[in-house]
Amino acid sequence: MLNLHSRKREIGSPRDAMTQVAQRFRQVWLGWRLIVLLYLVLFPALFRPMVYRIDPVGYYSWARSLLIDGDLDVRNEFTHYDMAGDVPTTPTGFMHNQWAAGSGLMWLPLMKVMHLAVSLGSWPGIAADGYSWPYVWAAAFTSTMAGLGAIVLTYTLARRLFGNFAALLASLVVWLATPLVYYQYYEPLFAHANDALLNAFFVLVWWHGRKHGRKPVWMFGLGLVIGAAIWLRVQNIIMLIIVLLEVGFDLLRDAARDGWKASARQSVVRIAPLAGGVALLLVPLLLFWHTVYGAWILNTYQATGGGVFDLRTPHMLDVLVSTNRGLFVWSPVTLLCLAGVWWLFRADRRLAIVLSGVFLLQLYIVGAWSHWAGGAAFGPRFWITMVPYFILGLAALVHYLDHRIRLPRFGLVLAGGFLVVWNFLLMLQYATGMVQAVGSIDLTKMVQNQLLVGSRASQHIMQRLKWLIDIAK
Repeated sequence: MLNLHSRKREIGSPRDAMTQVAQRFRQVWLGWRLIVLLYLVLFPALFRPMVYRIDPVGYYSWARSLLIDGDLDVRNEFTHYDMAGDVPTTPTGFMHNQWAAGSGLMWLPLMKVMHLAVSLGSWPGIAADGYSWPYVWAAAFTSTMAGLGAIVLTYTLARRLFGNFAALLASLVVWLATPLVYYQYYEPLFAHANDALLNAFFVLVWWHGRKHGRKPVWMFGLGLVIGAAIWLRVQNIIMLIIVLLEVGFDLLRDAARDGWKASARQSVVRIAPLAGGVALLLVPLLLFWHTVYGAWILNTYQATGGGVFDLRTPHMLDVLVSTNRGLFVWSPVTLLCLAGVWWLFRADRRLAIVLSGVFLLQLYIVGAWSHWAGGAAFGPRFWITMVPYFILGLAALVHYLDHRIRLPRFGLVLAGGFLVVWNFLLMLQYATGMVQAVGSIDLTKMVQNQLLVGSRASQHIMQRLKWLIDIAK
């Protein structure tokens, strides 16, 4: 009777269970609301929808050409933005656009809605030509929502693994202490925020698919996500490589237990729907390449001098620690994220191995590119793709510090806030030209400027508050 009574106390009454469910739902709801609230607060302060230089022109031209002209020739778009000068023509007669078309496809739905509104509304002074501000605003707004989606989706998974506090703090800190926030709002017509969203979908679909026994529907969905991600950035083929390596590992492991025949059959059951999902989007991509560039597979950057890959001598160390947009130098929070992989491994071994594999392949591919630093860029922009992985690593570390070391939560929040403020001050330096846009920087000068720009920003905020108080009086 004593054991039965203890068991009843452990299980709790149905009312207790309902209370726990309600509390958990409230925590998740509050977490989402805080993320969305910060998104709305940052929007008017940072949002800058502009097509004004090289990369945004390339990405945006695909969407504008499809929407207004109904074709894939971006010659008139490049001419409009004064970029047609030295751009070659492809063997099939198209203007060579080295930037991937995936982001343009993501922007098209809202741009189409805006086109209908402008066309039917006859707005004074606004032409229904695809160049006016409503179209650019629609594309840029889509990117900000993609960045928000990447954070919210990863937060939901991190919360299941490490609880609400660790997930929420990690999501907010990685979001606001890496270049994502900059390219989500200030440079939204790059591909990076969209890339973060598809990587978040990849992690989430992969994780849930594993929890549901890798049923065909989940593997097919994973293939669709991978195919869409390759449309966005070709190097996202990393996702497919990692999943195939995982299937190969399981094949060898299960063969020793169940025999090669049964193991091979199970592998086919997993690979077939995955391949179907990938092919559904990859085949149109190959047809698109062949139509526009005259080749089935190619490096679109090489033809215009945008960079080549040398897989024999990758600059992996430079990618991490160089003052020229090195990951750890410009985004020190990522060091903590990688440190958390150990505790992520203890919580979910397979997830940690998959994410580590993605990170290492990303490091190798970025390092192998001749423009590994990213050219004119705020920080290591190529690593925005890894934001979902960084969130999970940092959440694991925060959970360990919170539950095992029992550091005060206020201290953890303060440390995360410091990293966020540091990143925002660096953004301010970059935007005002205090730190150079291209090449290596002087670290000592950069730190000194952080203190200087921080002091100026504080004075500006205090003056603004005083002005608001005077108005209120």
